[in-house]
Amino acid sequence: MLKTQISSTALTSAQADVFFGGTGADHYRGDHAMSAIIRACAYPKLKDGQTFYGTASVVYETLDNLTGSKMDKLRRLTGNKPIMDEGQLFIFCYPKSKEEAAQILDFIQAEFASHFPGFSEVTKIAHYYTQTGMRAMAFANPDRRTSVLFMDRAGLEAYHLALVAIPAACPYVFADGEKSLVTEFDRRLITALQQDTPDVFLACVSEAAAQYDFRTARIKKLLDGFEQRYERDRARALRRDVENARNKVAEYNRRVSEYLAQLRESNILLAALEFKLASGESEGENVIQSYFLGNPSLVLEDVTDNEMDFGVKTTLRNYDEDQAENCIENRHSCLYTKSSFSRADTELLLRAVFLDRTVTVNFCADYHFNLNGSVSANGHHDFDQSDYFGYMPNTHVQEYSCLGGNEDVVNEYLAQRNYIGAIEQCIYSAGNLNFNDFTVLERFAGQFLNSRKDERFINLPDGTLVSPTEAIAWLKEQNNGTTQEEKEG
Repeated sequence: MLKTQISSTALTSAQADVFFGGTGADHYRGDHAMSAIIRACAYPKLKDGQTFYGTASVVYETLDNLTGSKMDKLRRLTGNKPIMDEGQLFIFCYPKSKEEAAQILDFIQAEFASHFPGFSEVTKIAHYYTQTGMRAMAFANPDRRTSVLFMDRAGLEAYHLALVAIPAACPYVFADGEKSLVTEFDRRLITALQQDTPDVFLACVSEAAAQYDFRTARIKKLLDGFEQRYERDRARALRRDVENARNKVAEYNRRVSEYLAQLRESNILLAALEFKLASGESEGENVIQSYFLGNPSLVLEDVTDNEMDFGVKTTLRNYDEDQAENCIENRHSCLYTKSSFSRADTELLLRAVFLDRTVTVNFCADYHFNLNGSVSANGHHDFDQSDYFGYMPNTHVQEYSCLGGNEDVVNEYLAQRNYIGAIEQCIYSAGNLNFNDFTVLERFAGQFLNSRKDERFINLPDGTLVSPTEAIAWLKEQNNGTTQEEKEG
């Protein structure tokens, strides 16, 4: 049996690959013998439009290591190859020990045909290889023109021995019903694999290659329509230019329509404003001024043209009570880890503020308005104690200059010239605390629950302003000197 690698032949050159297209085979460890056999012997027997392609694979699985269904095992043993594809020849080699390979082939022989519809065993293959000392078997699917050959070893000599079975394993190519299509040339080429040297095999391949004009075929295929490629490319580019020009014209027309509509609307508004100014109807109208005069919680700081800076004094009142309770119940919450009070004192104060609402926390925040339609938070603002004594800056606004979801609402109000609605939304924002925002909550806890600070920004029920330390002392007095935790203990 031939032990020499068939590394190149006249039927496996680059020019031949162009000529034969999808008919041939992958190399096996650098050996191209299967591709040469398929192109020399099978290609002349294919019908117009048909192809036939071979692949040889070494599978290192063992049956004992496989899990899953029988179909899962079969897929692993066939390398997940597309067994049901049309016009294919698959060869699988199992290089493990003879006993392990025998287990695999026994399993395949028992299960393959029942799991891959249309395949049946070509029994004469197994009988032939028994005489050679190598175990092999083949299954063929005439409808798909596909065959699968299994062998219990993986060396180059064994691979060449397996290729001898190609005509028998692929009856849909090498037979027409009961009539064999195997030619004398086919026999010479196949049996040449049993020689000690590749000379006879290569001579047969060259004889087959002489029937084809690979050079002419390659030139025709590669240069087919070459002269027209410039025109095709130019036409393709011009089509793109035409489409781009049409799109630009459509876009310009759309923008012109928008500008005309904007011009009409602006002229109408201008006429109305000029009439209003000429008639003196605007005199005496100052809704924002009236609102600030009647709302002591607002501190007007600066006004320039259409812009205004103002502060809000309110109480911490807008929060999710369920989420607040979850955080208070969570002993690992940042409300406790960032507190400088004892755990019991911290819980006592938190419950009084957020759940029982026995005491309230004064919050303040600062904002910048542009009456043309935008709002922003003045973060890191320096609050004048003459106006903001007894108020703690809202953590979200002060530390992160953020209004959260309130910003969109305020801007929408401003766009509608609903200035009062926009200011009221800022007041809502100033009294808000988001228990779902860990970063903000952690910063709030570090400032609010700091025993080293003596700022007074907590209101007792009678209106007395106290610090967190004083508030805890007052709450303990109301509980007869004990915290809830001490009561439960």
